[in-house]
Amino acid sequence: TNNVTLNLKITGTITSVDWGDETEITTRLSHTYANAGQYMIKVIGGTTLNSNILGSASLKDFLSKCYIGSSITTINTSAFESHNNLKVIIFSDSVTNIKSYAFRDAMQINIVILPKNLISMGEYSFGYCSMLQYLIFRKTETKVDRKNFVDLYLLKSLNSSKIKSIGNDNFNNAYVLKTINLPNLTSLDNNFNNAYVLKTINLPPNLTKITSSFSNGNIEQ
Repeated sequence: TNNVTLNLKITGTITSVDWGDETEITTRLSHTYANAGQYMIKVIGGTTLNSNILGSASLKDFLSKCYIGSSITTINTSAFESHNNLKVIIFSDSVTNIKSYAFRDAMQINIVILPKNLISMGEYSFGYCSMLQYLIFRKTETKVDRKNFVDLYLLKSLNSSKIKSIGNDNFNNAYVLKTINLPNLTSLDNNFNNAYVLKTINLPPNLTKITSSFSNGNIEQ
């Protein structure tokens, strides 16, 4: 579509913005594209990505890939919610907070590699990412809070020595999940229900709490 205007919602000092269409590099967060096409936008600076990152809910399908640079620490509530064309998201390790609904209903995301300095995630931060197949945790002693990961229908496996605890209502309705390997887990609470093809689970012998989990599975070992 011609004459599309983006108003990037980024908080913090902006050093430069390259809009990818050979116009001048600027520090302005608003730009109108004269011609239809695919553009790579490069923003240097800022600390927080805010709700409706492109400036309008009507523009959500315009974003397909996003690399979050080294100055960003926070991804705010609903920053990428319902960005249905977003397929690739790459975090720098500067990201410490992913707030509620940040990526909810971003249904095309296939793989998520979480930053190693991540401190907190809000409810439904990755809720209903129905095409997500691979989820990689990098922080030592990760705590998965309540409802971070809801209805990941295509998640194939969960293999992480980093996860220490999983809060209420995570990883339910993971319909194609086959294997779980969580050797350092300490507690589970209402997790992995309706994982219909789940067959293999590896949990530590010193697991201290497990409630309302693993119903409607097909566990063999």
